[in-house]
Amino acid sequence: MTGAPVYLKDIWPANDEISDLVSRTLKSEMFAQRYLDVFKGPPAWRNIEIAAGKTYRWDADSTYVRRPPFFADLSRDVPIVEDIRNARDLGIFGDSLTTDHISPAEPISSA
Repeated sequence: MTGAPVYLKDIWPANDEISDLVSRTLKSEMFAQRYLDVFKGPPAWRNIEIAAGKTYRWDADSTYVRRPPFFADLSRDVPIVEDIRNARDLGIFGDSLTTDHISPAEPISSA
């Protein structure tokens, strides 16, 4: 143990080592069998009880997925689109942020 830094480039396998391992271990039959019924899904997925109908039935008792309050009085009559004036940014984020990070599971406090 010399205390010298170790970098990923020092321990990462060479491309030919990776290619050799992949060719020895992965076979097309593995993928063909696994994805034969990909849209059917595993038994656990097929056994989930779902309600019949064309639209999602919101569960008022859900502690995770809740009906957004802005759906309550949503009208099919779309108002005329107008310019947005005097608006301010709620947040400015970098490119590495997805909507999964900013979609709230609970109400956003005004304070």
